[in-house]
Amino acid sequence: MSEKLSQSPETSSEIIDTSVETAKNAERLQDAAEKSQEVDKSTVEQLRHDIKEKAISGKEVTVGEKHESGGSSSGVTKQLKSQSYQKTLQHIRTQLSKPQRAFSKVIHQPAVEKMSAIGAQTAARPSGILGGATFALLGSLALLIVSKRLGFSYNYLAFFGLFLGGFAVGLILELLFRLVRPNRAKNAK
Repeated sequence: MSEKLSQSPETSSEIIDTSVETAKNAERLQDAAEKSQEVDKSTVEQLRHDIKEKAISGKEVTVGEKHESGGSSSGVTKQLKSQSYQKTLQHIRTQLSKPQRAFSKVIHQPAVEKMSAIGAQTAARPSGILGGATFALLGSLALLIVSKRLGFSYNYLAFFGLFLGGFAVGLILELLFRLVRPNRAKNAK
């Protein structure tokens, strides 16, 4: 069995001279680079001139102007945020059951959301509410039992007093807990 090597472009031993083409390409690239440097230099100078004309020193701008100009540069308006929020709510509600969907519509009313936001920013701490509810329940139960045994009438204002006292105790316990055991996120850094 004899095998013959066929002559194909891949196996030919002919050497192609590309030095002429390479020299032409190098010249063309060199010319393009020189032209782009000239354009870049003139563009940079023009930009510097424009910046000097339009620049305002920090002393000339008041605090109110800085604050107002910062909000408009982002391009996001209240209307866009509201539309995005409503679309998100609609998408999520399609995945909820009918009772959950109805509850979501009630909870996400603007008035309810404002009250929730106000409550979140004030002293309505979960530890305070839990402490107040626990004290009010246990204290009212104990007061009711004692009032039935001793024969005096139950004072309904005691519930509110117990709730406020428990709220204060809950806040104090949360404060002590945070002082004794600082936030782990701060320690991790």
